[in-house]
Amino acid sequence: MFLKNNTYNSSISVLNMIEVFKTDITDSLQAKVLGDHIHDLFKEYTVNFDLDDCDRIMRIVSTSPVVQVDILIDILKGFGYHAEVLQDDDCAFTKSYNPPLFLLN
Repeated sequence: MFLKNNTYNSSISVLNMIEVFKTDITDSLQAKVLGDHIHDLFKEYTVNFDLDDCDRIMRIVSTSPVVQVDILIDILKGFGYHAEVLQDDDCAFTKSYNPPLFLLN
């Protein structure tokens, strides 16, 4: 889980929660259907997939302070897919670099 601070002007700062999942989704059309379904349920979520990654990443960016991890896993399970939160130590990126809690735009 990462927090990203997006500053739009000097008086407004929006904090985004980012959660990354490892999935077994391989089909880009199915990923789009799932992403649209998740966005319909959670308007504050932006969903994107990296199916070329070995972990077939689903990334959720939320403008709310909480990402509903268990619900998202259950949604994918209902579609016949497996998902789990990708832990920071699972990422090759974080093995050589520990990102700050707040990532600035």
